[in-house]
This record gives sequence, structure tokens and C-alpha cells, in this order.
Amino acid sequence: MPVDSIEWIAPSLAFLALIVSLLSLWYTSLKGPDIVLCDEPKFSLRKTSRDIFDRFIPHELFSEAHLLFLNNGTVSGVLRLEAHFEPTIELMPFFDSANFSFMVDGTIHEATVPPISMREKESCMVVVRLSIEFVNWKKSFANEPVPKDEIRDVLCEADLKNKQRFHDFCAVLKPGMYIGRVNIESKQTVRSGLSGTKMTHKNLVSDLSIGVLDEELVRNFRFSATQWDTIDPNAILTELRAIHDEFGRMLLEPVEQNLKKLMRLNSLETDLFHAMKRKLEGYGNRRAIVEFIIRSSGLDSRLIEYDARTREWNRKFNLHQDDPLNKPLEEGLYKEMKPLEEESAAIAAEVMQVQNILRDCYLSNS
Repeated sequence: MPVDSIEWIAPSLAFLALIVSLLSLWYTSLKGPDIVLCDEPKFSLRKTSRDIFDRFIPHELFSEAHLLFLNNGTVSGVLRLEAHFEPTIELMPFFDSANFSFMVDGTIHEATVPPISMREKESCMVVVRLSIEFVNWKKSFANEPVPKDEIRDVLCEADLKNKQRFHDFCAVLKPGMYIGRVNIESKQTVRSGLSGTKMTHKNLVSDLSIGVLDEELVRNFRFSATQWDTIDPNAILTELRAIHDEFGRMLLEPVEQNLKKLMRLNSLETDLFHAMKRKLEGYGNRRAIVEFIIRSSGLDSRLIEYDARTREWNRKFNLHQDDPLNKPLEEGLYKEMKPLEEESAAIAAEVMQVQNILRDCYLSNS
């Protein structure tokens, strides 16, 4: 072999050895964390039992997928996950909300996954559970405020409006259609420079269609449409009866008590508006009806002002109790007594008028 060929081979072998050494160094020390999703997840729709449709109309569907992650890197890494759901255009008018939960090592985390630490070459299984909520078919209520003379019509027709919405929903359903799309994003550590790491965003799953409706589920929903009048009948009207009673206990009775207390120069019931709002926490559909009523009737602003006046009355009354010989303070209370009596009587009349509207509605189908 010629000498010049030998001289050429030697540097080439040295360069090749350098490349092998660098690659070996990268994959054993310098690569850093490299957390990857092994396969595209498959979200399966949980089967809804047929007998459920005989008792009520479900407005929530559940889907689940298993995500297997592997750290192909050379050092430990950290992973966080977030997921987002968007319904199909056809189902958007009936959609209410979507909620994700993530199970890692038997622990369930709501909405987002806290940082998961993964050692090199370690795997991690994350179970993603998705709850898709449509509007409450029987009890949903959403309406902007209307003039007082239109309150009755809106309330009395609410059940019919819900019935039509559900029939429209059933008309849209087709076997084989998807419910919506899912996006899953991660925030995870990657190599930064020769020895450092940094957090970066990755789009793991983009616009993945999920929730294939089967023929049985579509058939069950359509069966419920035929049974609408027998499954929890007149649900909104039933709510109106309960709201009628709540208005009596939480608004009318305290105001009538104030009328009696004013005659004896006593402290007054106050904070009626916020007490009503606190009472309705956790009752989303009933709260929507009450807010519609008090805003349409003007009771909201009237009660807020009334609560301010009764709080001020109580402040002055307590001062008078501490200093009963303070004549200017006593005269101020007597001066305010008449206007407060008039406002209390006016609010009582307004509440009774609202109660009459509610009574007319829930008795209309009795």
C-alpha cells in the first residue's frame, strides 16, 4: 500500500474514533433529560348503562386514555401536563364544560399534573380522565334580564325551551360522530448548554378527535326525548316552587320583621341580598333563575341599598344603646324611621309580587 494512502487512513480513523467518543459521551452523559410520549393516546368513551336513561337524562359523558412516558435521556427530568378540550361545532350549542383529571401512581390530580420527576430510562404511566358536561337538560336556565311584565312568560316557558334544546341535540347526534378534540401540552426539562437544563413547552397531542358515539348511545338519547314528560317532569317549575318559599323565608319574613322592629325602635335584619347569594352557592341552576328574577324585577339594586341603610341604622342604634341620653342621636333614628318603614313596606310588596308570578307559573301545570 502506498505511503500516502496510509497517511490518509490514519487521520480518518482518528476522526472516526473522535466522533464515536463524542456520540458515546452524548448518549451517556451530555444528552440530558429526554422525556417522550411513547404512543399517541386513544381516548375511549365510557359506556353509559341503559337503565340510567330510564331514571334521568345524563348530561355528562366520560372518556379515558393512558399516556406512557419514557425518559430516554441520561439524567433525571421533570414533566408537567395540561390538557384542553373543544367540542365539535355541531355540539357547541349544547356544551357546558370539560374537566380533566390525571392519575399518577394512584394519586388523582385535578386540572393539571404537578411536576413528575423521572430518572433516566424510567417510564411513567399517566391516566387521563375527561368529563364532558353538556347543559343540564332538565334544569338548565340562562336568560338575560327582561322587563318586569315579561318575567312570567320567560319562567313559564323555560321547561319547553329545555325540551326543544334536547330535541335539537338528539337531531344532531349520529353514530360514528366525534364529540370533540383534545390537545395535550407538556412543560418539561431539556438540555441547555453542556451541563444545564431548562423548562420548555411541547405540544404532545394536537387536535386529537375523541369520543366516537356508538349507535346504542344515540338510540338511548333519542329514547329519552320520547320520555321527556315522564322523566323529572316540569323540572324548572318545581324549582320555582322552591324559590318561592326561599323568597318568603329569606326576604319577605326579615323585611316584615323589620317593620315590627321599627315600631319599637330596635335593631334590624340586614345583609339580605348577600345572605340570599350565599344560600345559593353550589346550586348553579337555581342561582341562575334567582339572579334573573331579582335583576329583572330590580330587586337587586333595591336590596343592596336597603342593606346599606339597615346597616347604618344598626350602627346608630348601637351607639344609642351605649349612650341613651344622646338626644341628637335619638332624634336621628326617629327621623330615619319613617323612610325605612316605607322602604320596608315597598320591598315586601315587591317580593310578594314576585312570589305571585312564581306561583302562577308552578301552578300552571298542576
